[in-house]
Amino acid sequence: MGAEITCQKLLPVIINFSKDMVPNIKFNVAKVLQSLISILDQSVVEKTVRPCLGELSEDSDVDVRYYANQALQVSTLLSKRSPYYAIEYAKVYWMYVWHQAMCKRRGR
Repeated sequence: MGAEITCQKLLPVIINFSKDMVPNIKFNVAKVLQSLISILDQSVVEKTVRPCLGELSEDSDVDVRYYANQALQVSTLLSKRSPYYAIEYAKVYWMYVWHQAMCKRRGR
């Protein structure tokens, strides 16, 4: 699906779901928006995606806030439009995931 169709058809539906009362819907909105950031035009990200994620980052549910903040970090890194930032983010993210898995394994 191209960026133009995504902006015209899919993005308004996703943004609408961000207003849902169910936290699982809202944190999945944040996850979907995070996955769309790399294919959307930067102006769309700044005008539509980041404000929506900003609202979700202030949600009362901890999981919604977590995924919204994670997506905001990705949008900040990718806004640089440099492969270096995306690679560095990926390294840090996977080190964090590995660390969390090791802590769970050790019972921390």
